Amino acid sequence: MNSGTIKFLGAATVLVAIGAVVASKMRTSSTAASSADTPVLPVLQERVNDVKSVVIESSEGTVTFARSSDGWGLVEKNGYGANGTKVRDLILAMRDARILEEKTSNQARFKKLGLEAPDAEGSSSKRVTLKDDGGGTIAALLVGNQRTARPSANQAPNPNVTASQQHYLHAGGDAPAVLATGDLRINVSPVTWLEQQFLDISRDRVQAARVTSPDGTVVEAARASMDDTELVPLGAPDGMQPKELNGTRPFLDALSRLRFDDVADASTIAWDEHEVTVAEFFTEHGLRAKVETVEIPNDDATLDEEGKPLPGQSKVWARFTFDLEGAAGTPMALAPPAEPEPAPEGEGEEAATPPAPEPDPGPTAAEQAKELSELQAKTSGWAFALPTWKSSAFRMKPDAVFEPIPEPELPTELQPAADLPGTILDDVPPPTEDGK
Repeated sequence: MNSGTIKFLGAATVLVAIGAVVASKMRTSSTAASSADTPVLPVLQERVNDVKSVVIESSEGTVTFARSSDGWGLVEKNGYGANGTKVRDLILAMRDARILEEKTSNQARFKKLGLEAPDAEGSSSKRVTLKDDGGGTIAALLVGNQRTARPSANQAPNPNVTASQQHYLHAGGDAPAVLATGDLRINVSPVTWLEQQFLDISRDRVQAARVTSPDGTVVEAARASMDDTELVPLGAPDGMQPKELNGTRPFLDALSRLRFDDVADASTIAWDEHEVTVAEFFTEHGLRAKVETVEIPNDDATLDEEGKPLPGQSKVWARFTFDLEGAAGTPMALAPPAEPEPAPEGEGEEAATPPAPEPDPGPTAAEQAKELSELQAKTSGWAFALPTWKSSAFRMKPDAVFEPIPEPELPTELQPAADLPGTILDDVPPPTEDGK
């Protein structure tokens, strides 16, 4: 065989090898592209609307949502309303999850993908189970690690899928572990699934406030006119005066965009009448919010010498009641006297008096009744753990709004002579024995 023939055969071999590699990659790419159209949970394509409950299991516990005519409720919080959008998004993310790449059917390797059982030691996985009205399982999915590495060579390119939208999943049984699309980052803290903002009464509506502490001390503040930007502290204790920096500002913002850190059935909280502080907020047109608060130490709290939990080791729980006092019941008696208007310029009785502004008619009776009904529906029967920065407004003490009246300083010429250095008394010799 001559050298030309050898070169020809060598070149042919290389071409065949290249062709095989290209064909293999084309088949792999085709298979991956086909796989990317395969749902992880095919059953959900037809039964997604049959889901009536969602159970999330993790090493931190179980979170359960139940669907009723009123929407989704969190079972572990006595059915308190969950954020329906978040629950729906989770169900749809499971339905829309598509396989990017099959990984392994060897369950001994699942731990590396974060797919060990949720109750296993050190597990970070979450198992989500969707059930129907009768409690039967429609689908279950074990969610493992989020994909962080670069796509492998045989993964179909998908520019619309980011790393945060890729997770290792296992649909149970003999199904292999897969890498799949879908934003399945799942928060296992129950409170994060709730509508945490539950009240929003604007500061512009608050006309007066009163806080009564368990020891009987009372802090009251009001504004003479709703045009005033601040409340005025009332009833200063003897020897005290309102602080120069108004301490009543928290009253105005107390009910505005109010959120909770936790929620519970109000009957499960110990409302000891000797420990309860009562705050009342009055609006211009007769709405009254009564807020009872009590501080409950955490189970593992450390107590000080007075038996009080150390800072950060307790929760302030609040329960709310609302009513309409009516125009006669608004706390106008709390309001400070209005400053008299200066006399108009002019000659005596001939001066023109400016017309009085038209009074604000306020909401109609129907609007008031509707608001009252909505507020009662949101809060009745529930206790809310308030954020620390908000709770102070509901437990105001006199020293938060009043300060001691400073002692007046006497002018130098009126100070006692014995207290003044360098006076003539310093040059007087002491008396002798005979008194001279």
